[in-house]
Amino acid sequence: MNNPTSTERPEELLGPGLMAKLSQVSLAAPKTFPGSSTGKRFSRARGSEGMEFADHKQYSPGDDFRSIDWNVYARLDELVVKNFETQENLRINVLLDASGSMAFGKPAKGAVAKSLAAALAYIGFINEDWTGVFAFTDALRERYLPKGKPSTAALLDVLDRTTLEGKTNFSAALKAFSIQNTRPGLAFLISDFCSASTLDEGLRSLVYANYSIVALHITDPADEAPDLSGEMDLEDMESGETIPLTVRGNTLQEYKRMHQQHCTAVAKAFALYDAVYLRISTQEPVEHVILGSLKQQRVVRQR
Repeated sequence: MNNPTSTERPEELLGPGLMAKLSQVSLAAPKTFPGSSTGKRFSRARGSEGMEFADHKQYSPGDDFRSIDWNVYARLDELVVKNFETQENLRINVLLDASGSMAFGKPAKGAVAKSLAAALAYIGFINEDWTGVFAFTDALRERYLPKGKPSTAALLDVLDRTTLEGKTNFSAALKAFSIQNTRPGLAFLISDFCSASTLDEGLRSLVYANYSIVALHITDPADEAPDLSGEMDLEDMESGETIPLTVRGNTLQEYKRMHQQHCTAVAKAFALYDAVYLRISTQEPVEHVILGSLKQQRVVRQR
């Protein structure tokens, strides 16, 4: 298969060394999605629609009667149905939180999120899986939807132009995405989940649209242990609101307790819908996330 970036410039978000390693893996399909187009990914299907015969299974009530192998029945007096192996494209959607809080940190959470989005999309391109990337806040914003052969350079240009500003509304953004993208597939949701009050409603929109969800929760070390002392004004990076704060003896301890409570609530929201959930530090290399953590979760596999 031709490398879709073989004639394109090296990129900051996706270096050539990483691209070489990503070319050796694919994204795993946790289930077969109806309506997928012909491609490089093998899956099992019952009946004559398959491209190549794979094996038999015992007939069960509800199986397509037309799939019964009558030759086997004539010889062995057993009802078995044919399994066929077909090739499909997995539809991959990468949803990137581009709200103001993603600009926090060194490196910024948004920069790490963009690198992850680029890496996941590149794996999709290599495996000829239809792959779209969407930035969102309280609505869908910048997006890359390939027409014909995908271009990694064009995707990275879109990511470079994506500014980190505004407030997140998962309910509004994910509902809009589900309405506009009706074919089910694998949805990667990359965010710091700083404003998660609308998360559950947003996840319901994805689940009802038959998406399988993988959540990448981007965190900065300062999220858990901020450097706070004395009297100061804190600015909400999404709303711009300024909040006066006086740090007393137990302030940091109470903050850490509330932060952990928040992270636990986010993890539980994804567990409710049987989604894959990973907390990722901005200090963790993208290569380790893709080829380590996501491989352990069987979302990424060796080709």
